[in-house]
Amino acid sequence: FNEFSKSYFQKTIFETPKPEPIVYQSPDLQTIAPGKATGRLIGGNLTVICGLMGTKFEINTKGAILFLEDVSEDAYQIDRKLNQLKLAGKFDDAAGIMFGIFKNLNHRRNFYPNMGYTIKELYSQYFSKYNKPIVHDVPFGHLENNITLPIGTMAELDSKKGKLVLFNTI
Repeated sequence: FNEFSKSYFQKTIFETPKPEPIVYQSPDLQTIAPGKATGRLIGGNLTVICGLMGTKFEINTKGAILFLEDVSEDAYQIDRKLNQLKLAGKFDDAAGIMFGIFKNLNHRRNFYPNMGYTIKELYSQYFSKYNKPIVHDVPFGHLENNITLPIGTMAELDSKKGKLVLFNTI
């Protein structure tokens, strides 16, 4: 852990007996759709979550703040996975959605007839019309600087303020 990751991990895991809410606020959080929502945190790696669809471990996003990340995936791969979750109603059920920092966010792969999209363009296509907070560039996942996101913890996401508050930590 570097100091940034260590500080969020310690706040989340070791503060006792009554932990204070943990606030992450940054101008680097990018809004896809504006809003504010509260729900339990659920999510993880996009590839793994899609691989578990149709099993007893399928993700339940109803009323949750869904967080998703992946590493070194091209936009067409992210497109396929987002479409799978969309068709399964996972975005409709969620109270809010957060994406990690995708390495290839603005990379365009040249598909014939030169119609490849970037991940950032996919965000707009999939999520701009939702009436719930949706953000990207939240520091979690396969990164050096990570905030700790305990699955099941209650959280509040305010995309207008670029703010995430974690309650009832472990």
